[in-house]
Amino acid sequence: MRWLYTAIIASSAILMRGEAIGQAVDVSLYGATPNSGHNSSPSVARAIDFALRHHRSKILFKRGRYDFWPQGAVIRHLFISNHDGVAERAVAISIEHVSGLELDGNGSEFVFHDSMLPIVISHSDRVTLRNFSIDYASPHIVQAKVVSKNDDFVDLHIDNPTSYRVKDDHLFILAEDDSPGSERVARGSVVFDPEAKWLVAGTGDNWEVDKTTAKRIDRDDVRLFGLTQQTRPGDVLILWNGDRPSPAILVSQSRHINISSAQVYSAQGMGLIAQYSEDIHLDRFNVILKPGSGRYISTTGDAVHFSNCRGQIIVENGLFENMLDDGINVHGSYLRIAEKLAPDTLVLEFGHPQTFGLPFAFSGDTLRFVQPKTLEPYAIAKVVEMHSLDDKHLWIRFTEALPSPVAVKDAVENLAWQPKVIYRNNRIRHNRARGALFGSQASTVVEDNFFDHLSGPALLFNADASDWFENAPARNVLVRHNRFLDTNMGPYGQGSISIIFPVEETKGGQYFNARNIRIEDNSFEQFQRLLLYAASVEGLSFRHNRILFNHDYPTDLRADAPVFSLSHTRCVDVSQNVLKSIDHASFPDSTLLSIKEPGTPIDTASCIDSFRPLNAK
Repeated sequence: MRWLYTAIIASSAILMRGEAIGQAVDVSLYGATPNSGHNSSPSVARAIDFALRHHRSKILFKRGRYDFWPQGAVIRHLFISNHDGVAERAVAISIEHVSGLELDGNGSEFVFHDSMLPIVISHSDRVTLRNFSIDYASPHIVQAKVVSKNDDFVDLHIDNPTSYRVKDDHLFILAEDDSPGSERVARGSVVFDPEAKWLVAGTGDNWEVDKTTAKRIDRDDVRLFGLTQQTRPGDVLILWNGDRPSPAILVSQSRHINISSAQVYSAQGMGLIAQYSEDIHLDRFNVILKPGSGRYISTTGDAVHFSNCRGQIIVENGLFENMLDDGINVHGSYLRIAEKLAPDTLVLEFGHPQTFGLPFAFSGDTLRFVQPKTLEPYAIAKVVEMHSLDDKHLWIRFTEALPSPVAVKDAVENLAWQPKVIYRNNRIRHNRARGALFGSQASTVVEDNFFDHLSGPALLFNADASDWFENAPARNVLVRHNRFLDTNMGPYGQGSISIIFPVEETKGGQYFNARNIRIEDNSFEQFQRLLLYAASVEGLSFRHNRILFNHDYPTDLRADAPVFSLSHTRCVDVSQNVLKSIDHASFPDSTLLSIKEPGTPIDTASCIDSFRPLNAK
């Protein structure tokens, strides 16, 4: 028994030493041993619990690899914007109800197994994460090389036999644990250039993979019947099921969050999503292909995503590549009026399943009512009380009776959650969808970025109250000193920069969804002719930009196709740009302008209120 007593004393001394080192808690003292291959989930949970209970301000990892499994992780029921509804999620690193905490990975690699949510910051203030990477042992992607094709079938070579199974004449994507029912049928595919690692120009999604039939030829080769479009021998075909169970990092109802020097190599959703949070700074936060992995895909969703945030959002010095969705998306939400219970009381409903369960509004917030088709606002009201009726419906009472035009099925937006956005010195490249989507009533500055070989538009400003129900007003936007190289390579949008809002004219055509957008002093190199597409904009300046049309890829557009396409616009200036083709022949701006609905020409006197200066701090 003496040895047992000695062991207990020694163990207690170790924990006391963990307390004695002051404000820092070393996770290795709780059993999280780097490079051991052991499950770090319960050990890290104990270390975080100790730090929170004893008001420690720092959590440290010794440099190395840490593996996390769902067993022993924190289990949470979470609603996550733009992700699938999941009953329970296993969270490896859960930071909840904290005020002042730093987590330093010291350059460590965090590897997650099965289906987990790596990091959650919830209901917290002043949290800093730095110096780590996130990866999954099984990214739930099938990566195949096109060996041959004919009119009936495509032969694929798949290097990783544990990533798929042929069953019931279909190709299934396997989960790591390969438990019964865990496999998912492949539903979507995209085609990548094997050398450049960007999507093949002119190709897009194929969401009918589940309608193909599969036959195993040998251990590593599969024949797919019915999948013949958009493939060439030598191309890399990426197959996935379209599910988004969890992001790599979730920030929810928190503020003053800083994340730096972090890499996301893979995620079963987005790299990072922040919702109903404020004042977030990402510096050198990268979503990238893991070096030496041979992969073509990083995350299955956006690199970074901000839903219903406010305060200051700064994203800088990042690299975002090879995502299966956008580089960055900033937006709010539209809800529908489901029922009028009283003159001052409504029931609102979420329109898209991936927004169910979120709070939407708080006491004191100002809501604005809009026409769902035109997005034109017509009334505002202040919230005095709100609670959830169920995952889809909210009960809201206002400070006074609502105006008579407020009607069932109209849309509602929250003016209290509109961030100021600075997006600078980042590079987005080789991803499936668009580069950047920005939507805020406040301000957005996009400067010194590189948009490199994107399948869709580099910049998209768009909103709707009928499909995704994303409230994304384009107001007070400055786009300057950026480089755009061969964007809009696929069928994901119109123009390298697209401003697409409803053009139904109301009030005599006096309402415009977008206002005060300046696109100035940028460099464009592209093979597509359409450069700027704008609908429902007042106050649009596209000046002092340099455009070079190359022949990098074939296009079916005629040589004199318009470069600017405008519809329902007013106060637009597209002058003083330098446009050249690869043979150095210059084009005057006026011959490249297509105005579908004539707008008021630029005039200093009549347009002075349409513009106001913006500068990044």
